[in-house]
Formats: sequence, structure tokens, C-alpha cells
Amino acid sequence: KTHCGGYCDTCRPEKYVLTPSLFTKECQRSTRVDEKGEKYKTVRYDTNIVQKIIHLIRNPYDNIVARYHLTYKHFLRDGEKDMAEKYPSSMEGFRSFCLDLGKKQKSTERHSDLLDNEVLDLFEDVPCHADFIRYVQWHNYAVLTSLELAV
Repeated sequence: KTHCGGYCDTCRPEKYVLTPSLFTKECQRSTRVDEKGEKYKTVRYDTNIVQKIIHLIRNPYDNIVARYHLTYKHFLRDGEKDMAEKYPSSMEGFRSFCLDLGKKQKSTERHSDLLDNEVLDLFEDVPCHADFIRYVQWHNYAVLTSLELAV
């Protein structure tokens, strides 16, 4: 299983805006448990072994809500009780998280050379807009990667 890079929810554009080649490289990276079943180790797969690609397309809203639920689980797992209380696993918690995240990211996005201001203008009032940008980027690059690998 791989997320093909750019998989972060509160990071700066420099961490989630990828080039097509970096996306493919990140698709090759995964983790697996070592022989003793104790530690995870990073592995890189050769693209020459790829014979098929299954590209699932979910409703973007469902995908973004699912990402929020995963973020919430990480709050609990990582002992971030204050964040879990501020952003509960509910519609209100999701909305608050998206609005606060959008406000927080706005400044760094506007100062980034990686995102066009015209695109950012289109997303101005869209909650969790960075997730939508990542969603579109991921699917565009997934199609491009499958074409480049001819599978």
C-alpha cells in the first residue's frame, strides 16, 4: 500500500505539491515489517515489476472526510487530547478543523511559488481546500504514471 507522496494534512505546499517524477518515486516507496515482525522498514519497489494498476476514484468529499477521521485518530494515538477535544469526530469538529486549517495555510500558500494565486483565488472560501488540491493532483499524477509505465 502506498499513498504516493503528498500525504499530509497540515503541511506547507512544499511538502504536498509534487512533480510527476517525485510522485512516481513516492509510489515506489512503502514500509513493511522486518523479518522478526518488530520494526517497520522502508522499501522501494522497482516500477518494472508493475503489471497492473487499480485506480479507485472516490467521491472527493467522502475522501476528505475520511482523511479528517484519520487525522482525528492520530490526535488520539499521539496523545493530542487538546486537539481531539477542539476538533471532535463530528460534523462540527470537521468544519472547525477545515476552517482553522484554511486560515492557517492561507499565508504560506500565498507566499509559495508552487501554487498559482489564480488557483488559490478559486479555492478562497472552500473549507479544507488543500485537500481538494491534493486530491486533484493525486488523481492527475496517477493517470500520468499509469501512462508512463504503459500499464
